[in-house]
Amino acid sequence: MVDNLFQPRCWKIAKVIFKHWSDGVVVFNVDSGNTHLLNPVTARILKTFAEQPADVVQLARHLASQDDIDADDELIAELEKVLIQLDEMGLIESASQ
Repeated sequence: MVDNLFQPRCWKIAKVIFKHWSDGVVVFNVDSGNTHLLNPVTARILKTFAEQPADVVQLARHLASQDDIDADDELIAELEKVLIQLDEMGLIESASQ
């Protein structure tokens, strides 16, 4: 398993409003006032956190089960990169907040 900063950290979605388009999803961050265009995979990550907070391993397992792929170290590493970006954009936050 990947040794990482995100594994023990549980994430949840920030206060956002979704608008679906054919090529992606636009989310409006209520707290910052910023709007972001997300690809469908990133939007799925946010929707997963909207359903229930999760750490990166739980997220990988959830997404992998939906797509019938393995929740391996490579997937976890890619998700960590996305989580860093989502955190920097203020679209996710620690579930303990």
